[in-house]
Amino acid sequence: MSKKNVLERIDDVLELVCAQALDMWDSEVPVSCTYVAKQLGISLYAARTCMHKLAEDGYVVKDSYVYVPDDDFPSAPYNGWHMTPKAKETDAFQKASLREAQLCAKCFEGTVEEWMNIHRKYS
Repeated sequence: MSKKNVLERIDDVLELVCAQALDMWDSEVPVSCTYVAKQLGISLYAARTCMHKLAEDGYVVKDSYVYVPDDDFPSAPYNGWHMTPKAKETDAFQKASLREAQLCAKCFEGTVEEWMNIHRKYS
């Protein structure tokens, strides 16, 4: 498989990372390449290649998350990727933000526009 073919889903990968960052329940959890591969139906190699290209271009960074529940026994670290502020300037972020804003407006008080403003401010 050529590198060009592997990168053909890079916009979908970025949109998935942005969607995770906008998720009100799990935004602090980084996106793993395994998750990306399963969600998009691509190979793990393609997911990793896309993430490394997005990192090279400044749209994502590697990160780690440790969950510490009330009983103070931390989980193993969960490693993956988070979007950077540069990713907010992309169409992928706008698509993910609109989808999340529509869901929030349907489930909670507020308009789609109000939720979009919240996403721009706090993501």
